[in-house]
Amino acid sequence: MNNNNNNNNNNTENLKELYKLSIKEIDNILLKEQSLNFSKIYQTQKQFTDFTIYCKENKKENKKENEKENKKENKKENKKEKKKENEKENKKENEKENEKENEKENSIKCHKIILNARSSFFDLFTKEKGENQIYFKEFDFEIVEPIIKYIYEGEININHQEFEKYFKFADIIRLEKLKIKIEKEIEPIINQNNIFEIFSKSKEIHSNFLLEICQNFILKNYNNLLQKKEISKLKTNEFLNIIDFLISNFGRDQTNLIQEIIIEWMKNNKLNFNQSFQEESELNSNSNSNSIKKTIYEILIKIQEKKQITKEEIQKIEKTQLFQLFPSNFFVDLLDEKMGKLKSISENLTQKETKLNQKQQKLDQKQQKLDKKQQKLEEKENDLNQNKTKLQKKENEINQKQQKLEEKENDLNQNKIELTKRENKPEIEERKIQINLQNFREQKEGKIYEIKVEEDINIEKTIQWMKEFQLNEKIQQNGCFILHNFSVGDHENQIEIRIRDGISTIIKSMNNFPNNQDIQNYSCQAFINISANSDKNKIEIRKKDGISIIIKSMNNFPNNQDIQKYGIWALSNISANNENQIEIRIRDGISTIIKSMNNFPNNEDIQNYSCRAFINISVNDKNKIEIRKKDGISIIIKSMNNFPNNQDIQKNGIWALSNIAANDENKIEIRKKDGISTIIKSMNNFPNNQDIQENGIWALSNIALNKENRIEIRKKEGISIIIKAMNNFPNNKDIQENGNWTLERLEK
Repeated sequence: MNNNNNNNNNNTENLKELYKLSIKEIDNILLKEQSLNFSKIYQTQKQFTDFTIYCKENKKENKKENEKENKKENKKENKKEKKKENEKENKKENEKENEKENEKENSIKCHKIILNARSSFFDLFTKEKGENQIYFKEFDFEIVEPIIKYIYEGEININHQEFEKYFKFADIIRLEKLKIKIEKEIEPIINQNNIFEIFSKSKEIHSNFLLEICQNFILKNYNNLLQKKEISKLKTNEFLNIIDFLISNFGRDQTNLIQEIIIEWMKNNKLNFNQSFQEESELNSNSNSNSIKKTIYEILIKIQEKKQITKEEIQKIEKTQLFQLFPSNFFVDLLDEKMGKLKSISENLTQKETKLNQKQQKLDQKQQKLDKKQQKLEEKENDLNQNKTKLQKKENEINQKQQKLEEKENDLNQNKIELTKRENKPEIEERKIQINLQNFREQKEGKIYEIKVEEDINIEKTIQWMKEFQLNEKIQQNGCFILHNFSVGDHENQIEIRIRDGISTIIKSMNNFPNNQDIQNYSCQAFINISANSDKNKIEIRKKDGISIIIKSMNNFPNNQDIQKYGIWALSNISANNENQIEIRIRDGISTIIKSMNNFPNNEDIQNYSCRAFINISVNDKNKIEIRKKDGISIIIKSMNNFPNNQDIQKNGIWALSNIAANDENKIEIRKKDGISTIIKSMNNFPNNQDIQENGIWALSNIALNKENRIEIRKKEGISIIIKAMNNFPNNKDIQENGNWTLERLEK
């Protein structure tokens, strides 16, 4: 007794513990068979159940019990005719008691939390309806009870002869694993004796798995199966399913055999088509003879279609034993019946069509009126829109003029402010360079002036001299040199040069003396400094045609390495602006830079500043294409390979390739010119250079958008070099993020 009490206490504790868990935790326990023994809970913990399942009533037992009780009561009550009313009441009470007893016998006590964990059906039912009981009146207790045990224990023994009932119930309560288990159990027991029965049941329960197995079995063994007598004993639905399958899957040669099977089955089921429908329904009360005839007729039509017979063959077939079973006018009646239905349907359709046409005409008329109104409204709206556009144009023109005036006013105000600042800072403004210009002669207005300059100079005086003596080559040369020196590393001086009109003064000097290499050289150096830190200066250089004059200077002196170097450097600074990038392409600056790189392959400065220039120039999409067409990709890669130890060339070259690679054809060109290899080598050579690693990952990320490029990067061990860079610079956000993106792309 103590042991039993201990077991009960343990199970009680288990159940209490169970109700503390979530549904997912219980499901995991059920699957892994951990800790709690649910089979013991099912067998012993009935007092803790909170859900009841009711099954189909056992009607036969109820009737017998009721009859026995009624007989006993009738014997007693026959003597007392006065108590007829009491008899009725007793009967009702007995019936209610029997119903309650039956419910007890056909009910299953369960634990809601376990049902919900295993079955989504019960989970939805209890949550949506909030009820603690459910009725499955179409299923016997013998079917339901083992499946509920299966929910607790995970094991079940099914009656193979009634497998379809287990399958149906499992399907209703959504136990997919149990359905698969049933299918797997039935599969090995399929044989020639039960194939037709299992085939029909599988079709009834929609088990595609068993249907496929049965169909394959029939196709493999059809010679033996069709000769067996079992096929003629099948029920109507089972037989028609089999025949339909056979007709659909066999060829012309087997149709005669199928006809013989149909005749045999009809005889076995006492279907004599020469008898009246009334007689046939008496012989076969479980089936509708008329519908069977029609079904068989449709099967025969399928046979005819399968055989693809002619009219002459049809006349021969009508004389066969099969067609003799039908009354002579049976097919005609069927056809007449179908034609009559079709006629009535077509008449109804024509009537509906005429009504619809009438409605459609009315709708069309209304639509036409609406269209006219709509057209007038649209015309008015168009007129209004045209007036609006005219007003908007005028307003825009006024706004543009106003904006230009405001910009001019702002520029004047800024110039005034900057000049006053300069005047208030004599130390900065009076930063002077002592220069002895010796004696120069300037012919002006027919007179010769002798100028001797030995004094301190500044930006204002320098520009003033250059403007006053525009044709004096020596003054222009020294003036460009002085402005270059003033602009070195001094942002305020760079701004003052623009305000004092120094940019246009330098450009005029370059235009007036195109063959003076010193003027061209000093001017390019001046533009390097003037354009370094001021966006306005960059714009001013373009507006004054400075980009064109720099490129012209480089083309005039292709062998002067200083002019090439400083010209490219100046273009590199000036190109940090979209409109300037376009201007460089239009003025053929891309070709000029590439020519310089080709002419001086061993000049590290020219190679470096060229790569730097291409970083900015290639931001523009059309420029990317132009660089490829002018063989710029090849020259950048060549430069990197010529100077593998120059970190600036490597950094700027990779950066330029990264921008250029944002174009599909350029990606392919980089691979063809072995650019992928060059980038990876550079990353290998300088693992501690953060800029090279960051630019390299960016470049590989863009290049990797092409499938063949991804293959090439993987071959060249690009993945390992990216991971190495990420490990070397764990705190660099750009390297980490871009590295992860690139690795994801390379996995595709």
